[in-house]
Amino acid sequence: MTFKDIFSYEGEIQKFKDLYFNAFPQEERVPFDFLQNKIKYGNSKLLTVYDQSTFVGLLVLVFHKDMVFLWYLAIDDKLRGKGYGTKVLQIVEQKHPVCRLVLNIDEVDQKFDDFVQRQKRHEFYIKNGYADCFVKTREKGVVYELMSKNGKVNYNDYKQMMIAYLGEELYNKVYELVE
Repeated sequence: MTFKDIFSYEGEIQKFKDLYFNAFPQEERVPFDFLQNKIKYGNSKLLTVYDQSTFVGLLVLVFHKDMVFLWYLAIDDKLRGKGYGTKVLQIVEQKHPVCRLVLNIDEVDQKFDDFVQRQKRHEFYIKNGYADCFVKTREKGVVYELMSKNGKVNYNDYKQMMIAYLGEELYNKVYELVE
């Protein structure tokens, strides 16, 4: 499997955008132009994922100190359940062996209609070595649960990473800790 920077190959941006807008509901998406503009600061990457010549998925990584935040990870819906998500996580870990890997998942609670899907996603990350950080954040009204691998991440670690990426003003408008 290979990762391609979306700006290095013709057509990668469109493949990325098509899956991004299909895989994530509007309330969970950051404007694509925002993601694209943030790359110039060198602390993030927008990547497409391939298995030989087959487009498999997308990945948005944010880097801060010893942390790599897997902000968005999506596998093409026709290819889900074939081990690609696990392979992507393994490659990220191989490329960043001394980093704490961080991600958010939708809050896992039986009050949601898609509880089973949320629970399966949580189990997938547990199976791949991620642990609950017992931190919940609200971002644009959506509650997420923080998970990490290769070391614990607390709310302050997460907050500092997101402030470094977004800026403090935007962070304060969008994010809050859920007690």
